[in-house]
Amino acid sequence: MKTVLKSIAALCIVVFTLVGTSSCSKDNKIGAKGNIDQDLVGKWEKQNFLGNNVSVIQETFNADGTGTERTFRLDDGATQISNEQILSFTWFVKSDGVINIKLQGSDAQDLNYFVTDDKSALRLSFLDGSQIILGRFN
Repeated sequence: MKTVLKSIAALCIVVFTLVGTSSCSKDNKIGAKGNIDQDLVGKWEKQNFLGNNVSVIQETFNADGTGTERTFRLDDGATQISNEQILSFTWFVKSDGVINIKLQGSDAQDLNYFVTDDKSALRLSFLDGSQIILGRFN
């Protein structure tokens, strides 16, 4: 009887060990949430000049699949930014040249993207056909 109980206990330990090990492995893959293109990782910026004012968009893509979008204005002669808004998002590469972004408070959407060979510029193309070109920002 003791031998049977010991065998059952040993079998349970082996099963729990195998399940625990495979679960950790899956967590690492799920955490990546698909593919992360290292060329996208970093900070990108676009500045629109409106007369003497500047409208700025900054996109930050983190290697863990998160990011932030920061928009603000610099008015002529102003020493501080105005109209600042910072939103969080999650992202992953859905397929070649396509990323999926879910901006805080919005539905997920697919965007076409292209990073130049020297990794100095990023083009994002939206479903409506509009595009934005951002430069690498440190």
